[in-house]
Amino acid sequence: MNWKSLVMMEKKRSELTEEIETTTKRIKLDIDTEIKNEVEEISDGDVEMEDPFPEWTVRANDVMNISFVRSEEDMKDKTKQFHPSFTHQNFNKEKIVGFKGLQLNLYFSPAFDVLVENIFTEKSEKQPIADDVLRILSTRLTQGQPVNDRTTFMKLLDDQNYNFKPFGNLIHSYQTSKPNTTYEIYKCELTDPNVKQFHVKVQPFVLWFIDGASYITSIGDNEDDSSWNIFYIFEKQQESEKSKYSLVGFTTIYNFYAYPDLMRKRISQVLILPTYQRQGHGVHLLRSIYKDCHSNPKIKDITVEDASLDFTRLRDCVDIKILLEEVDFFKEDPLPSLDSTIVEQIRKETKFSTEQIKHCYDIIDFKQTDQQDKEQYKEFRMRIKRKLYKKYEDILSDKSDPKEKKQELDAIYKELEQGFKDVLSKVEKLD
Repeated sequence: MNWKSLVMMEKKRSELTEEIETTTKRIKLDIDTEIKNEVEEISDGDVEMEDPFPEWTVRANDVMNISFVRSEEDMKDKTKQFHPSFTHQNFNKEKIVGFKGLQLNLYFSPAFDVLVENIFTEKSEKQPIADDVLRILSTRLTQGQPVNDRTTFMKLLDDQNYNFKPFGNLIHSYQTSKPNTTYEIYKCELTDPNVKQFHVKVQPFVLWFIDGASYITSIGDNEDDSSWNIFYIFEKQQESEKSKYSLVGFTTIYNFYAYPDLMRKRISQVLILPTYQRQGHGVHLLRSIYKDCHSNPKIKDITVEDASLDFTRLRDCVDIKILLEEVDFFKEDPLPSLDSTIVEQIRKETKFSTEQIKHCYDIIDFKQTDQQDKEQYKEFRMRIKRKLYKKYEDILSDKSDPKEKKQELDAIYKELEQGFKDVLSKVEKLD
C-alpha cells in the first residue's frame, strides 16, 4: 500500500471520528431531553413529596443575591443584585432549610474575592436541622474559603479598585455607546498561575448560570493545563489617568489533536455575566476567537461542546454573517449544490466544522427560497425532510401508522424552519 493510500485512509478515519463525535453528542442531547421531560412530568404530578417543614424552607435561587461591587455604597445598592439561575449543585433540590427571613448576599470584588453574608430573622435550633449554608458555599467558592468579614473585604476593594489588571494577551478591543468605556478581549493560557488562580474564583458562575455545567477538572489538580485557553472580556472604565477593569464574560477552549499534525479547537463553556447580557458582547467574543484561529495554520477547525440553545443561535448568526460576507460560494443566488469538495474548501477558509457548514447552508438556502413559489418551496421542504427523516429514523420508525409518521415529521420540520427564521431575523441586526 503506497503512502497516498495511507493518507486517504487516515483522512477517512478522521472524518469518521468527527461524525461519530457529532452523532454521540446528538444521542446524548436526545437522551438528556427525554430524561428532563420525564422528570418534569413527575414534578408536575403528585409524586413529589411536599416539604416537611415548609415554614423553614426557601428556594435558594430566590434568596441568593449576587452583586459586583467596588465600594460600600455599591454593597447597599439593591439594583446591582441579581439571582443565580441554577443552584442544584450547591443545594439539594435548590432549597435551603432551617431559616426564616433568609437573605444570602454574595459580594464580588473586581478580582472575584467574595464576601458572603448570611442574614436571617430566625434559625431553627432543633428540627429541622438548619443547613450549614456558609460551609456548603465554601466548597465552591475561592478555593473553599470566602472572605469572612467586612473589614478585610473593604481593604481588598480599596486595593483592587484601580490595581486589578487583566491577564494574558490583548487580541481585540471595541466600544459601545457607554461613555468613557472600552471593552478588551484577552487570550490567556491556563498554565499561567495568575490566570489559574483567577479562574478558580470565577468558576462558580458556570454552575449558577449554565445548566449541567462542571468545572475544568485540572484546575487545582496536578494535571497538565496546557490544553486549555481562556478568552476573557473586560470592561475598561477610564477615570482621569486611571482605569478600572471589570469582568464581562469568558469562554474556555480545549485544544486536541487532529490528524496528521493539526489541532482542533473545542469551545467548552461560554458565559456573559448577567449584568452584561443582550449587549452584543457574545458576538465580539466569538469573532475574536475565530480571528485568532484563522491566523494559525495548525488549527483544523472549531467545534462546540454541548452548546446551549442561546449559544447555538448566537453561533449560527455569526457564522452565517461571515459566510454571506466573506465566502464567494454563499454569495451566489441560487445556491449551487453542496458537495464534499466545496465543504472542504469552505472549512479551510473559515475553520468552521463540516457539520456547521452544512447546517448554515440549509439556513442560507431557506433564506434564498421564495416561499411564494410553491414548487421551489416544496423542493426545499422535501430536501430538508429527507435529511430529518434520516436523522430521526429510529424515532419515526416506532410509529406504524404512516399518517402519524408524516405528522411527526411535519412537526419536526416546522420547528426547524421557525429556528431558521429566528436566526435570519437576528443576522440582519448584526453589525
